[in-house]
Amino acid sequence: MSLAAGTVVTRDHLAYARLAGRTWTDNHPRSTFTIVVVDHDGMAPPRWTHRDIRIVGPDALGVDTAELHTLAAIYSPGELACSLKARSLQLGLREADAAVYIDGDVEVLAAMDELEDLARDRGVVLCPHTLHPVPTDGHLPDRLTMLRAGMFNGGLVAVGQRGRPFLDWWADQLRRCALYEAYEGMHADQRWLDCVPAFFDHHVLRDPTFDVAYWNLHERHLEWDGERLRVGGRPVRCFHYSGLVADSPWSISQFTGDVPRVALRDSPAAARVVRRYLDQLRAAGVEEDRALGYRFAASADGTPVDRRARRLWREQLLAHEAGAGGRPPGPFDDDGGRSWVAWLRQPAGDQTVGRYLHRVWEESSDLQRLFADLDRPADRARFTWWAAHHGAEAAAIPPSLLPDTGGFEMDDPAEPERPPRRRARRPDVRSQLPLPDLDAARHALDRPRDGSGLRRLVQRAIGGPGTAQGHDVERPLVGAVEELAGRVTDLGQRLNRADDELGEQAGHIDDLEAGIRRSARTDEELAARVDDLDRSLVAQGRRVDGALEQDAVTAAIVADAEARLSAEVAELHQRLAKLAGAGEAGRQDEADGPSAAGDQPGPGVGPG
Repeated sequence: MSLAAGTVVTRDHLAYARLAGRTWTDNHPRSTFTIVVVDHDGMAPPRWTHRDIRIVGPDALGVDTAELHTLAAIYSPGELACSLKARSLQLGLREADAAVYIDGDVEVLAAMDELEDLARDRGVVLCPHTLHPVPTDGHLPDRLTMLRAGMFNGGLVAVGQRGRPFLDWWADQLRRCALYEAYEGMHADQRWLDCVPAFFDHHVLRDPTFDVAYWNLHERHLEWDGERLRVGGRPVRCFHYSGLVADSPWSISQFTGDVPRVALRDSPAAARVVRRYLDQLRAAGVEEDRALGYRFAASADGTPVDRRARRLWREQLLAHEAGAGGRPPGPFDDDGGRSWVAWLRQPAGDQTVGRYLHRVWEESSDLQRLFADLDRPADRARFTWWAAHHGAEAAAIPPSLLPDTGGFEMDDPAEPERPPRRRARRPDVRSQLPLPDLDAARHALDRPRDGSGLRRLVQRAIGGPGTAQGHDVERPLVGAVEELAGRVTDLGQRLNRADDELGEQAGHIDDLEAGIRRSARTDEELAARVDDLDRSLVAQGRRVDGALEQDAVTAAIVADAEARLSAEVAELHQRLAKLAGAGEAGRQDEADGPSAAGDQPGPGVGPG
């Protein structure tokens, strides 16, 4: 056999790959298996060895350090592993006539020898997710899920020497376009496989024993014969545990949500292999490997390389490679990523906030409604204040990318430090009463004395206060002035008392506002505690539901085993009954044999 196989994983998923490699070599004794660990550099040597399994880094695929850092800045861990699938198959073809790629979460259950002949003859062998249309019944995965994922599964691909042009093309697509972005038409490596029937010679593997997984269990009735998993009476070749989570062993995949098309309780044969697989993972050291973490999760200063940062970096890189703009600094550059952090904090083009914060704003319709126009200083200042005070919790903004609000003046900051409140006092009634003396003086001035209608008395009253007419004006004016003086004095006293009371009242108001703020904070803390309690109750409820579901799965397995045992016992009884019947017939023949034999001449006896 000239057949090589392999997979690509991160170091925290190495236990999965070890199990995939061991089950492959157990069923293909003359084949080899290569595990490519994308963050292999700095990893301790494995404590286990296998003569037909080897562990290599991306350099074995021709990926140098600069390109690896570029890929790690573009892709998530899963995307990075998928981006190297084609190159891992190219490595296999350098050593064998045919190569098979299987995902790390695939368990090989029986030999797949025909893949070598198919790959050698047709160049590319693809395995469809399903062999029939998915029902439209509200369960997952549904037809739209499968449409977004693509027709063929990238977890099982075989290629022969005639498939080298396909691998060159596939590797080129995955170099920059292996994203999980359904709305951009990408599902890591898989959607590219939909192009193969149009571009390359190929073979579609329509065999239900291959690549059994949660997405096709509804069309493949599984049975356990006591030793093997079977479908249609034939051994299952490989089972793909995509989305299986050890913390939820009652669910076959996290991708089916709460509405799985097939639940484990409904497929005890599948439940049996799922439990066995989880036990094998624990024995392979899955917890120890998970503790290693992912090497490219953060820059040297601890800034997470999250999805926003990766997408921003890829956009600028593609522009640079197209000849527009410079190459952006990377998170794994020699400066420890400091220039990369500064680049994320800087505005891009005509943006008025840093490119990372702008992407946070772009992703949220709520933020766009609250801060509609970041070109306006007020909206920009309010958004920046929100990001600085709430962004870490509400939008998962890394601490090193939070904005500095020192240069911004808030028009209406949330919960500002308010000065003491001084409210205008309502005027008292006396200050608004009319002055009768003033009205009398005004009347005397306006009344003419000489019948001419001219108001010369005004000058005469001002210039001659000793006259009779002047007395008519002077007396009311004096009374009005005295009244006004009294009122002014009274108002002054009132103002003095108000000033004395104002500080005390303002202090009371400030105390009340402080109490309100404390109450608000207490309410927020209580609300947070209630939310935590709700989440805890929901989690506890899920654990209880999971335990109940696990019991149901166990009951299904036991019932299946009992049914099989009952069938075997019934078959054994039938055999025993047949044997008993045959023995009784034999004993009867033996009892009747001598008398019947005496009527016949024995051998060699003739007439005397």
